[in-house]
Amino acid sequence: MTTDARPEVQRIARLLRVRPDQLGFLDDVDDADLIAFRGQLTSTLFDANAGVLTRLGSAAKLLPSPVLAKIAERVFGPLLCARVAGAMDPSKASEVAARLPVNFLTDVAVELDPRQVEQVVRALPNDMIVDVARVLGQREDWITLGQFVGFLGADHLTAAVDALDDTQLLRTAYTVDDVSAIPGVVDVVGTERLTALFTTAAREDLFDALLRLATHLRDDQIDSLADAIMAAERGTLGRLVTAAATCRHWDALLPIAASLPADAKAGIAESVGDLSPEVRADIMAQATSLGVYDDLGPIADALAERAA
Repeated sequence: MTTDARPEVQRIARLLRVRPDQLGFLDDVDDADLIAFRGQLTSTLFDANAGVLTRLGSAAKLLPSPVLAKIAERVFGPLLCARVAGAMDPSKASEVAARLPVNFLTDVAVELDPRQVEQVVRALPNDMIVDVARVLGQREDWITLGQFVGFLGADHLTAAVDALDDTQLLRTAYTVDDVSAIPGVVDVVGTERLTALFTTAAREDLFDALLRLATHLRDDQIDSLADAIMAAERGTLGRLVTAAATCRHWDALLPIAASLPADAKAGIAESVGDLSPEVRADIMAQATSLGVYDDLGPIADALAERAA
């Protein structure tokens, strides 16, 4: 999968209303520093007119929801609606959202910072989450989808995942903002769809998204991912190994490899010969650090033989 910019750079570009390619000077900055910078930007932008927004949010209580929905759509526009939403009572905001056209509601979602409206999002009905997720998927707006994953409850998350096809889900996974939410996504997806995701990743070169998912799994989810790989289309495992080598995501692949059956491990061991001695040594070090080296079987043997 090719992307024009890292997800974190894309998020900052959206906040600043510039193109990601205008932020090329951030390419060498670590994600942790970019996340801190984005937090500062968000606070500055959302707090700049906090007093006015609070007064607007309070005034919204006095108007009937149908009237407020018309004002929101025809006068405020998506950006101001997004800012005011965080200052409104969540139940009132949900009532207004239910009366907005889905395309306009999606425009508002693009302008939201989920941290400012978490309670509002949790008050929305499942069908509204599904409608917005589908439109965002059609628009290929993976950044907005990825931002909301960590703020959806289990029911909302299940509805959103079901609303996206496999390609859309993989591209969203690549841009998930709150990586601590990834295990919850895997729980919702289940082994059968994980298998379909691996097959889709192989067909469309989207393994970097799956490897990013795998990096943040709970220990009890590793076996399910290994089972999904083995049930996927023939050749999927080999392509996954190639992808891990290309993007250096061995930390994601090695725990999965340790859970694979012996014949699959033997297949990975054969591919080790194509890697440079430096890469093999790096893989050995990572496997040791992750505590899976002794479980790699023939892969470990191949690494040790050829790195010697």
